[in-house]
Amino acid sequence: MKRAFLLLASAWITLCGSRAIAQENTPATLGVFDRIAVIGASASDGFRVGVVHTEHGITAREGEDIDDILARSIRCKPSILTSLATDGYFLAPFMTCHAQIERALRAKPTLVLALDSLFWHLYGTTGVDGALFESEDDRIRSFIAALGEIDQLVQSGAVVIVGDVPDLTSAPSTMLGPAMYPKSETIARANALLREWAKQRTRVRLLAVDALMAINRREEPVAFGGIVWDPKKDGPLMQKDRLHPTFDGTVALIAGAIELVRDADPSARVEFELDPRVLRGCICAELAVQIEQTQKLEATRQIAPSN
Repeated sequence: MKRAFLLLASAWITLCGSRAIAQENTPATLGVFDRIAVIGASASDGFRVGVVHTEHGITAREGEDIDDILARSIRCKPSILTSLATDGYFLAPFMTCHAQIERALRAKPTLVLALDSLFWHLYGTTGVDGALFESEDDRIRSFIAALGEIDQLVQSGAVVIVGDVPDLTSAPSTMLGPAMYPKSETIARANALLREWAKQRTRVRLLAVDALMAINRREEPVAFGGIVWDPKKDGPLMQKDRLHPTFDGTVALIAGAIELVRDADPSARVEFELDPRVLRGCICAELAVQIEQTQKLEATRQIAPSN
């Protein structure tokens, strides 16, 4: 039964692959970084990622998701950014995926970042129709259905960067219950299907999220997107929940995605600032201005005559 299912999955990937390649046609007048859409779940939505700055006894905090950091990192060239990621993705994965992709298609993106879009189609408890997963094959069916949705973005001509699914079975997250985990073998099957799917799509590249998280757990230096991060010097790339990236981890994902975009489209010439310290400094400078404005407003209120 399992072999028959895998053969069916392989046939589906081949069929969709030939169709996707035939319809790829990015508008020649636009650069790949001109219209960027971010889809996905809580990691893309910046779950608990933020910058805090204190000045003159006043503390300001700003949450940062992938599109916020990406917007600051782009040098000189303005881009249209559409952020559709949500930390509520796990509540109804397929419905959320379908809705995000419909909205992304309306934005006519030249680049789509789907770095954690597939996670909840393998993890979690609910499949395509909202029914509970009853088998590992149910999880694979959910995964394949999500790839079918993402395929629409590929057919639109956009470059699509998709994150693979990390294997957390050996280092469980504090945010996931036992029933939410697929088997390690299921994750391997899904990622093999993903690689086969991507191989047949010239404008798709896969971001090695699983490898990044595994290296981070070992606290070893990691080169990602041409930049080396050393957790012992620079701090961890993942939060304590072992599921979500830190600020630096989010920058690492962006750096890796940009490197893949340039591989998919060598004509991309946009420069990026990808030093987390520089980006954090820019945000702190903005927060300092907010604090100064708050102080001025409070001072004005204090001297204003009361009615």
